[in-house]
Amino acid sequence: MTVPLDVPGRTAAEVLEALAGYPSLAGARPLKMGHGGDPFADGSDTIFRDADLSPWSPLAYIGVPAPRQMTLQGRWGLLDSLFSVTEERNGKVRGIALPAVGGHPAPVPLMLWWALLLGLSSLVRYHPTAWTRAIDLDTSVLAAPLREVIDIAKVRVPERLLTALTDVP
Repeated sequence: MTVPLDVPGRTAAEVLEALAGYPSLAGARPLKMGHGGDPFADGSDTIFRDADLSPWSPLAYIGVPAPRQMTLQGRWGLLDSLFSVTEERNGKVRGIALPAVGGHPAPVPLMLWWALLLGLSSLVRYHPTAWTRAIDLDTSVLAAPLREVIDIAKVRVPERLLTALTDVP
């Protein structure tokens, strides 16, 4: 089973090094270019990337060994195990692999949003001049990304809160 992934590297060794920091991707391996038998790349094999087909999509393909035929439930379970978080948006399911933090699994996305927004609100409260300079579109390179993060937070944080409150194990 394969999935496209935006990860740096042209050789299997480089991609495997990048994947090492993602606990949910343990056991995943990149696909090699022009494979005949075993599709998985090892060592210095050149890997298959979307950029080889279309330059605007530089995604690498990684995979995990899977049976040729499997139930849909088995496929979903295997896909779900590759990602730290899966979310559905506009009818499309998207997986997110979060890196390890300090040798431990990454915090859940709600906690990541909380940490980001706490940091930004602390900047606003305790350093208002720096914040005002940071969001000035005419002078700051951070202004557009900060505004985009805030716009995204308006949608994602309520969704994450609802999920956290309604998903009971």
